[in-house]
Amino acid sequence: MPRGSLSPHIFRMLKRIANGFLQPDTACITVQMNTKVSVSPCHGASLRDAKARGHFFSCHSRNHTALHPDTPEDILYDEIVVSKQEIEDGLGASVDTFCYLYGAEYGLNPRADELVMQAGYRYLFSNFRLQKLQ
Repeated sequence: MPRGSLSPHIFRMLKRIANGFLQPDTACITVQMNTKVSVSPCHGASLRDAKARGHFFSCHSRNHTALHPDTPEDILYDEIVVSKQEIEDGLGASVDTFCYLYGAEYGLNPRADELVMQAGYRYLFSNFRLQKLQ
């Protein structure tokens, strides 16, 4: 699979989740050395097993909701803070990296950025770079 061609595959799988075809508590996106992309439900035991095998976990929101400057506070909290708590509860370990939808950088949405900091994320992964927050 050529470099850069994973995004459309991942997008299609995430769209299947959003449309209700897949309804995991947590989506595990697996990329197998340029050959296959799959999304599957992940729950406590499978999260811990993947972590034990060396997988990296980050948070990309709870419901795959775009976070805009006018997004209500309760939705921001749910997408940023509650999502972190749920992944950490299932994983049994800390998750310190957040990824905004559409790959936005830190500094574009101050209200959401404040919650990212309060939640204890240490890094923000964007389309452009990995930003150290704390």
